[in-house]
Amino acid sequence: MSFCVLINAVACSSLQGSQRLERAASGDTRRSRFRTATIGPAIFTASSHLALIAGASRLVSPHDHVLEIGSQLGEVTRCLADKASSVHGVDMERELQGKSGRTASFRSHSSPEEAGLTGVRFTLLDPWDTRALLQATGADEEPTFAVIDLNQIVGNDLPLEALALARQLGKTFPSLTNVIIKSGALDKLQRQLTTLPELRAEKGRAPPPSWLPRIVATRGVADYRAAALEVTTSAGV
Repeated sequence: MSFCVLINAVACSSLQGSQRLERAASGDTRRSRFRTATIGPAIFTASSHLALIAGASRLVSPHDHVLEIGSQLGEVTRCLADKASSVHGVDMERELQGKSGRTASFRSHSSPEEAGLTGVRFTLLDPWDTRALLQATGADEEPTFAVIDLNQIVGNDLPLEALALARQLGKTFPSLTNVIIKSGALDKLQRQLTTLPELRAEKGRAPPPSWLPRIVATRGVADYRAAALEVTTSAGV
């Protein structure tokens, strides 16, 4: 049995096909479908920590200035520093791991120097504070690449919050060309997405097997009604 969910939303309406990159040890980084066709940076999703490192190794160039949101001054930051021209890590003010004798899953270093990293700047601020982010970012090093690990900021995997932050960063920094979002939830969600043209192209054929309901994203009432008609007709309702 095939299930479909209809969503009428501009944010999900202009979708591009997923572009699979090299598979990492525990997942892969893929081109996200959450990107409009004409504006903003290309968005890639990474389902895991290892997939994020693999994607960054593949996509970041020596000319990139990287903005790392949710920087833990660990393996990801080191990978970015090895690949990019410069790295600016951003994290919230927090108690460091092990400083109070309690176990935490967050960073254990207060500065790049303490972590043994070179070529990395680090700032404590709220990444949603656009003015503070602009002030902390030098005009001569406007970011061309962003890495977002929102779980390290809010302590939960919130895919829509991550997309909203990526959209805000794209507006704040027109220089951005690529964004990687580490989110297992977002990676799974984009695998469920389909569009009205794709739905029509499947007419008369069995939909791809999946235990998850497919999500049909539309723009406007006319497309929403057309998608609903396609779904009900194919289901024999």
